[in-house]
Amino acid sequence: MKKYVLLILAIFLARNIAQAQNNDKNKSPVITCKLAEGKELSSKTQKIIFEKVLEDSRCPKGVECVWAGQAKILLKISSEGKKPIPKEVILKNIYRQKPLEVELDSVKLLIYGLEPYPVAGEKIAPKDYYLQCKLEE
Repeated sequence: MKKYVLLILAIFLARNIAQAQNNDKNKSPVITCKLAEGKELSSKTQKIIFEKVLEDSRCPKGVECVWAGQAKILLKISSEGKKPIPKEVILKNIYRQKPLEVELDSVKLLIYGLEPYPVAGEKIAPKDYYLQCKLEE
């Protein structure tokens, strides 16, 4: 009797593990845009301009850091007929699976990353920065 219970339990666990793995494989890739510094992203009601990187203290590749660091960017948000509003956004611990959500008036900006990522001993030119992002209305 114990053998049958163990066999049924093993089959049940194997089926659940297989389903969990299939759920991960079936996720669609996220399609993001590459918003370069100084460029804009528009929706029907708003325009978002990636003005510049104010600070980039992210821990460079090839270095061990106590703190992962962060990046601070400046966006300019404008709606029809209104003056653009500057908005500082701090980027830290951003992962492709869980983007940073920036709530705006009628849209949501999802930021998946700031590229390029710093590398030890290499300086990043301001013109090389870009946001990986997606706009949701």
